Amino acid sequence: ALRSNPDLSGELILHFSLPPDGNPLNVKVVSTTLSDPELVRKVSLKVSQLKWPEMENVYWVGTYPISFISQK
Repeated sequence: ALRSNPDLSGELILHFSLPPDGNPLNVKVVSTTLSDPELVRKVSLKVSQLKWPEMENVYWVGTYPISFISQK
């Protein structure tokens, strides 16, 4: 999406949980200013597939903003 539309910019805010094993759970879009729903879907999917570092006895729940800035 960014290669075909370098003017694309905005923010995507995701909410998810990270259990001690580092595998994200319940990745959900909280809000977005991006005008490309397919990009939002792909980024959300990719975040759900990431393997974060293991954190012994820590269960993180929160929001994570991702900013996209125009290449021009």
